[in-house]
Amino acid sequence: MQAAAHKDELQVVVRARDLASYVFAATAGSPKKFRSTFVYRLQNLSLDVVEHIWRANAIRVEGPDGVPSPDRLERRVGFQREALVSLRLLCYLAQIAREQGCLLMRQLKCISEQADEVSRLLVSWSSSDRRRYGG
Repeated sequence: MQAAAHKDELQVVVRARDLASYVFAATAGSPKKFRSTFVYRLQNLSLDVVEHIWRANAIRVEGPDGVPSPDRLERRVGFQREALVSLRLLCYLAQIAREQGCLLMRQLKCISEQADEVSRLLVSWSSSDRRRYGG
């Protein structure tokens, strides 16, 4: 399921939203007994990824004078790092959910593939920021 993307929207934002949408769709049919242990946690982690990316993107590294701020860069990188941690937790929890019968193998595979793509884009974005702003 592809989210409608604006032409100026970062690809990592689009992919993270796609991942969150898929997690919600994949867990919608999960057995009731897994709601509080896996479903809500998977859904919340997917939303955390989107939130951290949005927060990182909202930080303007360059100040009003056009000079990059090391503090702002570090805050942005911190949110990017939080998004990566949430992605790793999401994948780990999805693996356990699969083992317990909460997710199907194809659902786990799709979540893993999408999470890998978001991770790759996040790492590229973070590396680009560090090169660009000298962090």
